[in-house]
Amino acid sequence: MQYNVLTNLEHDKMLYVPGALIELEDAVAAPLVRDRVIEPFKERPKLVPAGSNARTQTPEEKEAARAAKEGKKTAEKPADESSDDGEPEKDLESMTAAELKEEAAKRGLSTSGTKAELVERLKTHVVDAESETDDNADDDL
Repeated sequence: MQYNVLTNLEHDKMLYVPGALIELEDAVAAPLVRDRVIEPFKERPKLVPAGSNARTQTPEEKEAARAAKEGKKTAEKPADESSDDGEPEKDLESMTAAELKEEAAKRGLSTSGTKAELVERLKTHVVDAESETDDNADDDL
């Protein structure tokens, strides 16, 4: 069975340092496990860097990130293109708080508050912007 070495270990004329992986018979390993010199090997979960978004990237996002890293431009399609009714294609409710804050900042709105508050603020802004556009169109007549 495989074991992780926790402290320096000399075995079979070999010195193992902490973090090393060693294969031992259970009878040999039992006293070392008891004395906390080694522990049974368990696969460690993959670590995600702090502050990163843990969601997986779409192929388009991966390509854009790769191109940005290489300093190239890609033909990007806007994430929130407007449909015929003026609503963003991406539903505000399905966006992350970070994405909502980014949208609020783009529109000059406050970026503080909970996700629900950000959604409400953005929805109100979209409705206000539409009514302003309608008022301006009436003035031209």
